[in-house]
Amino acid sequence: MKLRGTKTHKEENTSLLPFQIGKIYIIRTVSFANVGKLKDIVGNWLVMSAATWIADTGSWSECLHNANSFKKTEPFEDDVYINIDAIVDATPYNQKLPEAQ
Repeated sequence: MKLRGTKTHKEENTSLLPFQIGKIYIIRTVSFANVGKLKDIVGNWLVMSAATWIADTGSWSECLHNANSFKKTEPFEDDVYINIDAIVDATPYNQKLPEAQ
């Protein structure tokens, strides 16, 4: 349900968000990290495809440069939705997407 007078991020201007659809990001939330390809932005939600939950990143600096450095990963079977308000930080991920460990 949309409240009267409110706008989604898409309706306002997605250029205000620092994300580009089709790009791969690693996103730290208030609890864990996820990596995946940004498929869409719907309201306050990032829709990520080919996403993986990262239970243990190991060294943050190393994981940004080496896709094999994650200590524990679990891929999602379907798209994953990340609430923008739960994001602590995010950065483009220029490595291949991790595989299950």
